[in-house]
Amino acid sequence: YSSSLWSFDGVQWTSLDLDTSWFTVEVAVDLPNGETIAGGSFGRVGTTQARSLVRWNGTTWVPFGSGLNAPVRKVVVLPSGDLVYAGEFTFAGGAPANRIARWNGTAFQPLGTGFDDPVEDLVVLGNGDLVAGGTFGHAGPTAVEGVARFDGQNWVPLGSATAASGRVLALAATGSAEVLVGGFFASMGGVPASCIA
Repeated sequence: YSSSLWSFDGVQWTSLDLDTSWFTVEVAVDLPNGETIAGGSFGRVGTTQARSLVRWNGTTWVPFGSGLNAPVRKVVVLPSGDLVYAGEFTFAGGAPANRIARWNGTAFQPLGTGFDDPVEDLVVLGNGDLVAGGTFGHAGPTAVEGVARFDGQNWVPLGSATAASGRVLALAATGSAEVLVGGFFASMGGVPASCIA
């Protein structure tokens, strides 16, 4: 339990000295500026309070602002350089943000209306679109059932794709506007698809 994050250089594993006790790190991302962001279900690093989110400042792990009120599952970097965080949280940096929030370099902002249940994965497609997958059924009043695309203002259905009565757990960009979806579902958009589409 001395570290929850390790690096593999092709030969051996090296501890990155991220002490979250027995709590988990669920995502780690290297940023273009050389910093590393780590998120998960922890409430502290070492003896310092850090709510689900920390960054490596070149010397030590420090809290990322006032953090999130519940676990973060995914972090992606948008073409603009902004960061998007997703997971179980309903507040980011003390402001309401339903399971997804954008960091603009100085503060967290909600990204659209957010979702009614957790976001498990995010992916930025080659054309710059942001796609979210999870156990949610709605983004605000809009039915999206497990997978949704952000149109710049709102979360909208991804074509006819819905994972009715299922869960989307993983996404991967496979082209400029194409996405691979995995999880627990029997169909996607009404087409039979056993757990992958």
